[in-house]
Amino acid sequence: YTAVVDEVLVTEWVRVRKGAPLARLDTRDADTALELARAGVAQAEVQETRADRELERAEKLKAAGLMTQQALDDARTARDASRAATAAARAQLAGAETYLAKTVIRAPFDGVVALRNVNPGDRVESMGGPPMFRIVDPVELELVVDVTSVRLASLAVGQRLEFGTDAFPGRTFTGEVSFINPEMDPESRSVRVIARVPNPSEELRGGLFVTGRIFAGTRSGVLL
Repeated sequence: YTAVVDEVLVTEWVRVRKGAPLARLDTRDADTALELARAGVAQAEVQETRADRELERAEKLKAAGLMTQQALDDARTARDASRAATAAARAQLAGAETYLAKTVIRAPFDGVVALRNVNPGDRVESMGGPPMFRIVDPVELELVVDVTSVRLASLAVGQRLEFGTDAFPGRTFTGEVSFINPEMDPESRSVRVIARVPNPSEELRGGLFVTGRIFAGTRSGVLL
């Protein structure tokens, strides 16, 4: 699916709410498809009403002995076929409505527009093309780290992580392990770990390089 951008409604670095419109695509094709689908439903409903009347008439004639069983069966089959056609037309209408709804690009969650990659008149693709926007939620970030395979046995979801970054010398930040990749990197022999990092002050930024440690466990009362 490809379309032309008709209007861009946001700029970079603005805060948006979930569901807020970011851009609108050209709706001419979608409008045409919707009108055709509505006409198809109307036509199918007329045919279904006619088939219902024909079946009702056939049943009365059969009861009076004026119609064969085969003719009654044919009328019932025609009625069933008309109902199926109506259902198919309504499904096509629902698809056309969904198609039209997708001409408005909306924010998937609350966040900040980190990238605006389109302008009015640009042609965009639903698959394979560059992203139109990138929305970042700065309140909670993901920290991606690689842990050597010899430490794999001591890793677990829920463990606390502490780290620092050159952007804030002397500061320590915390997170919690939320995901451990089930596969090892065959070249580095390490496993990728993702941790959730609360960032209510929005000090941290995506893309920072950090160093830290994961607390695999604690012991007390040991002799040093």
